[in-house]
Amino acid sequence: MVLGMTNEVEPIHAHGFFWVSEEGVVNQTIIFDYYDKKGYYASLLLKPDEYEQEMIKLFHSMQNLLDQEKVLVNGVKYKPKLLTVSLDHRGSENLPCITFLITFRGRIKIGTNTYENFYERGIIEYDYEAYWVFPERTKILEVESSIDYEVVAKNILIMRAIRGDRYSGSERIVFDLR
Repeated sequence: MVLGMTNEVEPIHAHGFFWVSEEGVVNQTIIFDYYDKKGYYASLLLKPDEYEQEMIKLFHSMQNLLDQEKVLVNGVKYKPKLLTVSLDHRGSENLPCITFLITFRGRIKIGTNTYENFYERGIIEYDYEAYWVFPERTKILEVESSIDYEVVAKNILIMRAIRGDRYSGSERIVFDLR
């Protein structure tokens, strides 16, 4: 759950989509789904000032989490930057979703590259999937993660986490770009 989020909502699921370009740009879309029994987020849509304050709070909370991570590409540290946050609903005022758009540019090269991420260890609060799509001319060579993963095509990786599982606080993806 994103820090600073109200206790009125319960996290139920998340999706992360990571697109890596040949130039080393990593664009991320992370979507958190919630159960909002009292319709807290739906009520904010009728209160523009409170809505804006909540989005600012969520923006700073997520950027703070990103700042605590250590992201390395080929051994060089990079800082992911949050671009925006958006509130939507999935057909019901009780099912809000919060979408974060994040980016950073790392240096990748023709040949073998390594992406690493280090963050606080913990217990998974909700099921989630993370989809990694590398350039077409890429082959994923190695994945180290404490959660389940599957390389579904030479350049596509899906990671799956189950509520209650423990995560180690690190992941590593080695890939070859031709």
